[in-house]
Amino acid sequence: GITFNTTPPTALNNGMLSTNEGCATISAYNGRLLFYTDGTTVWDSTHKIMPNGKGLRGDPSTTQSAIIVPRPDSLDKYYIFTLAEVVGLDGLQYSEVDMKLNAGKGDIIKTNKNKFIRNNVCEKITALLDANGHDYWVLVAVWQSDSILAYHVTSAGVNTTPIVSKTGFIIQGPGQATSIGYMKASPDGKRIAYVNERLTQSVVADFNASTGVISNAWVFKTSGAYGVEFSPLSKFLYISEGNSRSIYQYDLSATNLSNYTLSKTLIYKSTIQPLCAMQLGPDHKIYVSPYGSNFLSVIHLPDLPGVLCYFKSNDVSIFPQTATFGLPNFVPSILRKKYFKVSRKCMDDSTFFTISDLFNLDSVKWNFGDPGSGMANTSVSKTGVYHIYSSPGNYTAKMMTYFRSNIDSTSFTIYINAPQKPDLGKDTSCCNTFSTTLQVKKKFIAYSWSINSSSPSINISKKGTYILKVIDSNNCKSSDTIIISNPQIKAVIKAKDTAICIGGHVFNLRDSSIFVDDERLMSSWHFGDNTYSKDTILTKSYIKSGIYNIWLTVESIGHCKDSVKINVSVYPKFKVFIGNDTAYCHQFSHLIKASSGFAKYNWNTGSIAPQITVNSKGIYSVKVLDSNSCPSGDTINIDEIKKPLIKVNYDSVTCKFIYLSIDSLKGLTYQWNTGATGKAIAVTTKGWYNITASHQFCSNTDSIYIDQLAMPEVDLGIDTSLCANEIILSTKEQGAYLWNTGETRPSIVINQPGKYWLTVSRNNCSATDTIDVKLCEDMLVYIPIAFTPNDDNLNEVFKVYGSNIVHVEIQIFSRWGEKILETSGKD
Repeated sequence: GITFNTTPPTALNNGMLSTNEGCATISAYNGRLLFYTDGTTVWDSTHKIMPNGKGLRGDPSTTQSAIIVPRPDSLDKYYIFTLAEVVGLDGLQYSEVDMKLNAGKGDIIKTNKNKFIRNNVCEKITALLDANGHDYWVLVAVWQSDSILAYHVTSAGVNTTPIVSKTGFIIQGPGQATSIGYMKASPDGKRIAYVNERLTQSVVADFNASTGVISNAWVFKTSGAYGVEFSPLSKFLYISEGNSRSIYQYDLSATNLSNYTLSKTLIYKSTIQPLCAMQLGPDHKIYVSPYGSNFLSVIHLPDLPGVLCYFKSNDVSIFPQTATFGLPNFVPSILRKKYFKVSRKCMDDSTFFTISDLFNLDSVKWNFGDPGSGMANTSVSKTGVYHIYSSPGNYTAKMMTYFRSNIDSTSFTIYINAPQKPDLGKDTSCCNTFSTTLQVKKKFIAYSWSINSSSPSINISKKGTYILKVIDSNNCKSSDTIIISNPQIKAVIKAKDTAICIGGHVFNLRDSSIFVDDERLMSSWHFGDNTYSKDTILTKSYIKSGIYNIWLTVESIGHCKDSVKINVSVYPKFKVFIGNDTAYCHQFSHLIKASSGFAKYNWNTGSIAPQITVNSKGIYSVKVLDSNSCPSGDTINIDEIKKPLIKVNYDSVTCKFIYLSIDSLKGLTYQWNTGATGKAIAVTTKGWYNITASHQFCSNTDSIYIDQLAMPEVDLGIDTSLCANEIILSTKEQGAYLWNTGETRPSIVINQPGKYWLTVSRNNCSATDTIDVKLCEDMLVYIPIAFTPNDDNLNEVFKVYGSNIVHVEIQIFSRWGEKILETSGKD
């Protein structure tokens, strides 16, 4: 044996143990030996065999013949789990030791000796602390199977119904010797590993200390592997390969089997002794058994990678004893020395103190070496321990641990650093879409951004609060925060139209820009014709046609700017002509034609054709749209030249004239048959009067017969004689009649001589005529029988002579009876 109560450890030559392979030992918290065993015999602290200490069912030639596990509900009782050699029938059993028996040197309880659990198990056994810090798990491997069995040891005893897990690697082969090789649990209780000396593969897997379940098993290649051990902080796994006399280190931080296999690093290769068992000691070094040597080799810094782990061959003497295959088997938790870790050793920050483990710990007392902090300088907490140092410098922190009657202390001098703070600058604002880099000038060993980046600088393109946490070269953490605001401004022109027709049309424009987290400061318009505006709502017209760029630039209160451009088209004027005004006089058909090539036509008749035919007077108009949807139009007036309507007006003042007149129409000239060209003429005689109205296109005529003048003309004839019984006096004049006889007819019959007169009234004018009717006198008639038309002025004509002749009718016949002349008259 060796003792760790000396530095370095030294050999013990008073022990009774002699074994090729498996053994186990247990000591008190202060290093005092309690008992030890080779799997068949148990010796007490005086190196005497305990009463009932013989006949355990293990075997000194079993790789791991035994392991000692404290009983969770007792301070004095322990379980010894034993394994038979090469899958022997005795298999896995346990016996209970009570240290209160045999005068405090311990004895095996007879009723709890060699309690059979099961057989067909390999030469591998390990144990580890439950996640609850109180109970234990005991693990064995089943031969000819890939099963690992986890037995729960609690205050109720040993639960013989195991938790079964599969690794995917079956331990089998020719002969039961394939079961040889160590199994170990990691000190942190999170992994287990086992090797197989006579197989070419080994296993490392995750272990759940709460449930006893093994998972994520990695099967990897080894050659004659016998010993296996974890580093104190469970960072690395070490394997000794007897065939190659080598020790290899594997990195347990690997995230997959491939990387794990690639991490395999040769630590040492012996040219003489095979390298066998490896065991973690209470000094946190790993001890190696070189077969046949009077020394143990040592890995001094097993938590460092590669050759930094500092392997030293033949380092601790065990002379005159000789090392063989095995080393004592322990529950890794028992080997945990109480030490504390210090993290975040920085001024004005929480410096954390963490106890290595809470196993076998009743209480603790801390002194942080900072008396100026008053009551905060001490603590009795087991977990969550921290102290805030307000000044940089060296401080000596001390931890006192208490377990039962044992007191232990650990001191550590730490230097509190003033953290180097990063400087991200002042809060800033970035407009719209942006990309900027956040970085610090000082260099740090670690960076942690709030956007999950560990780079010294980050590129950002959106607003937010960005926090940079850094770790400086002294492992101090500090941080800085910068707020990046991102006011969004988007210039937007809202235009009712983007194309207009020049003249009478305007662009209705509105600044409809969008502002997010900002407000408008100014709007600037540039219209492309050297005109400008700063309004938000406006109208814009152009004096020339063309294509113009309208620019809107908006600026926010936060001095963000954005611009937008639209192209607008101003189309030129055009005319459509459908003809001059015209007129017609009679039945008419007229083609009104607009120019062709327009996009749309719209006549006031409802037609949408380029031309229409009309046959009645009226005002005709067309509206057209060209290909740019610009409008134009024209109107034509087609008049009807009707017959002039002659109106008769009488001169009621002088009763001398009748006036003929017509209504004047624009564009017409007039011609009376009297030669007059005016709108009215004076008529003094009866007869036909007509007027011709002339237009440039046609003419029309109207006529009227005037048979009444302004003043009536009454003519009863010359005085006459009443030769017959009666005569008729009459007039053809029209109007109102009044005879001196009182009659009001146009004619009267008289049978008495006398003076008769007639008054005819018309148009407020009147006229009177008188006739003297005398009694008839005798008529004298002379008819010549010859006449002499010889120009001598005598009897030149044939004439009837006489007196009182009123009317003469003459007929002349030839001698043959042919009528030659017929005439009538007064004479």
